[in-house]
This record gives sequence, structure tokens and C-alpha cells, in this order.
Amino acid sequence: MTTEPRTSTSTKKAIEVIKILFFLSLGIGIVVWFWISMKPEDKIQFQASLREAEYGWLAFSIGLGLVSHYLRALRWRLLLKVNGYYPSVANSFFAVMNMYFFNLLVPRLGEITRCGMLNRFEKVPMDKGLGSVVAERAVDLIMLLLFMVTAFLVQLPYLDSMREALASTGGAQTEKTDSGFPLWMAVGIVLGLLAVLLFLFRKHPKLSALYKKVVDVAKGFWDGLKSVVLVKEKAAFWGYTLGIWGLYYFMTWACFPALAHIDSSGPLPPLAIMAAGSIAIILVPGGVGAFPVIVAAVLALPHLGGIPQGQGLALGWIIWAAQTLLVLIAGSISLVVAPIYNQARKKSV
Repeated sequence: MTTEPRTSTSTKKAIEVIKILFFLSLGIGIVVWFWISMKPEDKIQFQASLREAEYGWLAFSIGLGLVSHYLRALRWRLLLKVNGYYPSVANSFFAVMNMYFFNLLVPRLGEITRCGMLNRFEKVPMDKGLGSVVAERAVDLIMLLLFMVTAFLVQLPYLDSMREALASTGGAQTEKTDSGFPLWMAVGIVLGLLAVLLFLFRKHPKLSALYKKVVDVAKGFWDGLKSVVLVKEKAAFWGYTLGIWGLYYFMTWACFPALAHIDSSGPLPPLAIMAAGSIAIILVPGGVGAFPVIVAAVLALPHLGGIPQGQGLALGWIIWAAQTLLVLIAGSISLVVAPIYNQARKKSV
């Protein structure tokens, strides 16, 4: 009787480990494939760019990221106040950095450990903490979508040159013709497929469980958004939100001057990198391998500078390193300092 739950738990853990290893392998595989496909001169440029980079800009980028995480802690406190909990700024910040640190190791684990830290030091119930995290994630998802839509709309005039650049990169020989595939037909096909999938999800026994799970997630995000309405300091909440995402943007832009050969004057390349790079981070834990490759591919586009692959890849690794070093350093310090801080707090009371 007792072995069945244990077996189920161990199976779930094994599946999680396999998923993590799969996506990490995917990221490493992308790097290997990209490296093999690079021209010898691009590889030389990559190595030279890393040697000659001004890493002081990486430190500046890390500083901007640290401020953005501090603003995230302040915003989180506003959501917790809705339920009558007032954690200290320090513990809120420690918990946020704790989240990023553990998410590097195991995706989504950070959300639990983050709430666990506040539960331990501030007695905030886990369900209330997780509810506030859902609300926060709902807002951040909207902001990410806004960044993606903005990046897409701004680049609409360059679609033809992007198509040609991608085709030439893949070695494809394409000819322009007047009889393109109608957009309305493509939209119709996509909507038809979605309707069929929706029908299957609702009628098929096994797929209906997946459909229910998707609906539950959507409801959770909607409930999270509704709780945002209850925040009293709305101006502060949205100010923090804009500050967080603005600093994410400038954190990316700040890495451009690290490489002297890359033009950092335009605001569009960092925006495009944020939009495309977010997909890599979502698909591969921490964006390992995939993020720098996507940065190189984005910057190789003519309207974004037409930067050689070697230099683009070097910049991608520098941006990724700035984000990762911030999480590793600040996350490790938070894990050590949080218990010391709270012990001293107890003695002073």
C-alpha cells in the first residue's frame, strides 16, 4: 500500500530529471551545431572578440540587473499586502534572488523555494505566497508579450530583407514570385487547426485531462490578474513593473559597448534580442547555449547591423554571462546572508 505513492513520486522526479537533461542537451546541441556550421574566420572573430572585450560593461549590466531584482522585491511586497502580510524588504529581496538561483538548477523550483523562504522567516503562508507569484507572473507575461509585439511591429518594414537573409544563411535558393501564399488562407488554416485541436481536447478522454490542465493554468493567471486590481498603491506597482522591464532592456543594451566592433547606438537590436532571447530562456533552462546562438542570428540580420556570426556569438555569451553571474553571485550571497540577517533580527526584538 505504501510503495505505490513512493513509486509515483520517484517516477515524477525521474521524468523531471529527464526533461531537464533533454533541454540542456538541446541547448548544448545547438551550440555544437552552430559552431560546426560557422566559417573559420567567424570562429577567429569569436575568440578575438572575447579576448578584447571590455568586461567593465558586463559589471555595469550586472548592476542594472541587481536594481531590477530589487524593484521586483518591492513590487512583490505590494501584492502580499493585499492579503495582509508585510514582509521586510530585505527578506523579500533575498527570496527573489533565491528564486532565480534555484530556477537555474531546476526550472520552476525557484517559485517554491522563494515562497518557502518567506514562510520560514516572515510566516507568510505558502498558498498566499504562491498566489502572489501567479499574479506577478501574469503581469510579466503581458509585459513580455508587449515587448515581442513591439519588436515585431518595429521590424515590419524589414520583413523582406529578413526573409532573404535567413534564406541565404540556410543556403536556400529562393526566387521572388508574384503568386505568394495568401495571408487570409494561412490564418484560416491555423484557426481551423485550433478548432480541431479544441474539439479533440474536449472529447478525447486523455486529451481532455490536458485541456483541463491548460484551462486551470489560464484561470490561475486570470485570478492573478484580478488580484492586481486589489493593490492599493497602483502607481507604485506599475512604476516598479515598468522599471523592472526597462532595466532588463538597458541591461542588454549595456553589454553592447563591451565589443568595440559592434555598433551600440541603435535601440532596436537590444529590443530584438530581448524578444527572441526570451524564447530561448523559456525553451532551455537558463537559456544555456541557445541564447547566445539566437543573439548571433538576430544581430546577423542586415537591419540589425549585419554583424558577423563570431562577434554576435561573443556578445551573446557576454549578455548571458552577465545575467547568469548576477543570479549565481547574488543568489549564493542571499542564501548565506538571509539566516544571519533574521537571527540578528530576532535578537534585536
